[in-house]
Amino acid sequence: VIPKETVKKVMGGLMGAFTEGLKGKKTEDGKDHDGDIKDLDDEFKKEIDKAVDQDVQTSEYLSVTCFEDGWPSSVLKQNKSVMAGRGKLKQKLIEACRFAQREK
Repeated sequence: VIPKETVKKVMGGLMGAFTEGLKGKKTEDGKDHDGDIKDLDDEFKKEIDKAVDQDVQTSEYLSVTCFEDGWPSSVLKQNKSVMAGRGKLKQKLIEACRFAQREK
């Protein structure tokens, strides 16, 4: 479990990086970004509490199947993160290739 306060801090750091990148730069029509940065920062601070109202749930799964001689034939690793009913699933599957095995 990743606490919602931690998620808010990470998102705040990301937003800070965006606004720092805009400081001192001009828009296409030659205006400063300073007013935009302040508006963006204020809006972010208001909306982040509504957007992040739950902790992030994470889970990890690992499955290994083996040949008769004990060597692994496949490895499956899965990571899942869910927040507010929406999530992300990452899988990595490694399988033995029959062409890589030596015949005796």
